[in-house]
Amino acid sequence: MNRRAAERLRTFGERLRADAAGAGLALPTPSPLEPTPSLPEPWARARILVKRDDRLGPGGTKVRKLASALPAAKAAGRRVVATFGHEDSNHALATARAAASAGLGAELWLQAGTTSAARRDAYTAAAREVRYRRGAVGLAAGAFAHWLAAAPSGGAPWLMPPGGTTPATCAAVACMVVEIADQLAAAGEPIPERWAVAVGTGGTLAGLCAGVRALELPSQLVGFGASDPALVRPALVAALANAALDRLGLPGHLGADEVELDDSQLGTGHGVPTEASRRAEAEWAGAGVPLDPIFGAKAAAGLRARIEAGPPGQRWLFLHTGLPVEPPP
Repeated sequence: MNRRAAERLRTFGERLRADAAGAGLALPTPSPLEPTPSLPEPWARARILVKRDDRLGPGGTKVRKLASALPAAKAAGRRVVATFGHEDSNHALATARAAASAGLGAELWLQAGTTSAARRDAYTAAAREVRYRRGAVGLAAGAFAHWLAAAPSGGAPWLMPPGGTTPATCAAVACMVVEIADQLAAAGEPIPERWAVAVGTGGTLAGLCAGVRALELPSQLVGFGASDPALVRPALVAALANAALDRLGLPGHLGADEVELDDSQLGTGHGVPTEASRRAEAEWAGAGVPLDPIFGAKAAAGLRARIEAGPPGQRWLFLHTGLPVEPPP
């Protein structure tokens, strides 16, 4: 492990926690690293460790991203943050709730769909303003027209892309990698050869790629697509990872050909479970580890297929990026 890079990432993580606390947010890192409980075949053919970012609180890994983005918004003097998402977006609801904790308002721009009345009510309760549009193009056009009109009066919000994915938030995710390396060393565990993670907007995968490259770990990351594959391609993930490395002041460069994206578990699209994802979700739930059906279950289905097709004795790390952010009962 590159010791200089490890120290830089530890220092950056400490600053993130301090900035988050100063903004009224909690960042209870490191999250646990645990062996999987007893799982049936074919899972038992592999040694699987689980990074439990679901234990960070509602939003899971998004808590790391928000701990970077919201203090920056406050430091820039913004009073409102604005973001986009599907109507079932965990990111949107987590952002609105965290923004309120930080003393900020939130504007949510969501693709209209068929979500429950309870979830719509949760958005309304958490955010200053919620707007729905049909389709991604209509959503973006409506949002930017609104913000351009607000800009002359100084009312333009701090913008967060879908998933909160920016070079800064990818740098925050990169800190997770040194947590994992330290936890593995403390447990006397070798570094798993392969890491599995769900991919929505690509930010978590990019941050992990940046951390693995900076620390010079002998691991290959596999991102299992759970959203529109036309939007998240290897070139984008590599560009975000490289921008995160630049932001961290760390050397290294990732090529698009080094990013492994696997869309085999996407099925008919975002938010639609498959037979394989339902099976993986049920198997993990039976072992006491619930998964998010939109993201985590599809990544677990991809991991299951890789283990089944590969030789015995594989060593994997599974990134549990969180559970659904639910409306109050």
